[in-house]
Amino acid sequence: MGEVTTVERDVVVLHPHGELDVHTCNPLREDIERYIQSGQAQLVVDLSDVTYLDSSALGVLVTGLKLARKSGGALKLSGLQSNVRKIFDLTRLSKFFEIYDDPDSAASSFPRG
Repeated sequence: MGEVTTVERDVVVLHPHGELDVHTCNPLREDIERYIQSGQAQLVVDLSDVTYLDSSALGVLVTGLKLARKSGGALKLSGLQSNVRKIFDLTRLSKFFEIYDDPDSAASSFPRG
């Protein structure tokens, strides 16, 4: 999966890489759930090193978004390569996620607490 996290300003940044599909997206799901359950519901998933994702990975991200919102936080995305961005646009998920160019921009968009 890749580097897991950096934590800045109470924001967790997850860094998956490679292909996220039914066989490889489980660690991302587990990380998202673990951080939210531990009270860290301000998450950024940096997809700059992700070359492909399938519907399973989209499901992980949508579920993470719902869990984060339910916990009073948010899950934001950053660094989408053009082919990954196209998937979000075609599925209209880009309307539900806040998408940023880089993880720093996404992390700094959270309100400071």
